[in-house]
Amino acid sequence: MSSAIIEVGLGLVMVYFVLSVIVTQVNNLIVNFLNLRAENLRAWFHKAITDEGVRNEILTHPMINMVEAQMSPRQPNRLKRLFNRLGRWAVGRLVPGADQYRSTTKVSYIAPNVFADVLLGVFVHDDTTLTAQSDTEKVYSLIISMKNRVEDTPLEQTLETIIATAESFQDAQVKVAAWFDNSMNHLSALFKRRVQVISFVAGLLVAIILNVDSLHLARTLWNDPALRQAVIFAAESASQATVQDAGTTQQDLDQLRQTLQTFLDLRLPIGWEINTTPDALALISPRNAANFSPVLNPADWLGFLVLKVLGWVLTTFAIMQGSDFWFNLLGRIASARTAVAKISETVSGASPGGRVG
Repeated sequence: MSSAIIEVGLGLVMVYFVLSVIVTQVNNLIVNFLNLRAENLRAWFHKAITDEGVRNEILTHPMINMVEAQMSPRQPNRLKRLFNRLGRWAVGRLVPGADQYRSTTKVSYIAPNVFADVLLGVFVHDDTTLTAQSDTEKVYSLIISMKNRVEDTPLEQTLETIIATAESFQDAQVKVAAWFDNSMNHLSALFKRRVQVISFVAGLLVAIILNVDSLHLARTLWNDPALRQAVIFAAESASQATVQDAGTTQQDLDQLRQTLQTFLDLRLPIGWEINTTPDALALISPRNAANFSPVLNPADWLGFLVLKVLGWVLTTFAIMQGSDFWFNLLGRIASARTAVAKISETVSGASPGGRVG
């Protein structure tokens, strides 16, 4: 009994692991297609640096290059303009405010020291005037130059607090870089929370399209020892897989296609069938889409719908835990199963029926 419970749990965890890999790859496709990482960083600049002149000077700087300084005069056709509008709308939903601007490049990371050099360079265009000054005078000159450019803005208050404690111009650069790095850490955490929305929608769509009903899957694994063994065998290979980092769109598509094929090869009780014959309805097959119809299944269509939705939601929330979570749990359950098997062999060998001679 305990071995069967562990095997069912191992089968479910393996399914959730593979599905979470699929959803991760779908997330990578969406994030890359919509350029969300760069859009998220660009939105931070608009929020943190409200002075348009300073912001544009930073964004178009060759060392940052988040915005192209010159746009192509060629106008896109109607279809491309439609896709652009849809893309900007989607970006605006996932990164609030990002749909208000255009021409964001693919730059999604800026080194803190580079940002500090560019930002302070905006305030001090000619550093030769600082050469003859002492460290204290350099910091004071920097503060004056900064106040002249971004007076009465949140950026001024932030930078004045940071720079005022600096002991030299180089120390001011280090402190500004540290502030930017800390801001990027917060921005990264916020971005991960926003991507959770994509994960939920993608996970729910995967659960519905593939009809991965956790309740039905668990019952089938419990009642079918042969299927359990096949899934456990596949789990040994799945436990060796790793989630690939986001690559190009084509690489993400290839990885998604390979992972999906691996999942379909398991021959699990998933997918859809449509059978309106009385015999099929009498069995109330969880894979039969006809059972959603109150006409074809008047006796229990509501109960079927409730259980099916519950099974999908359970699958969705399981997928959202992430592939790393399920990968680690897969290894633990596999180890527990091995330990239970060894204990069973030991007990069997020590029983009177197992003695020799």
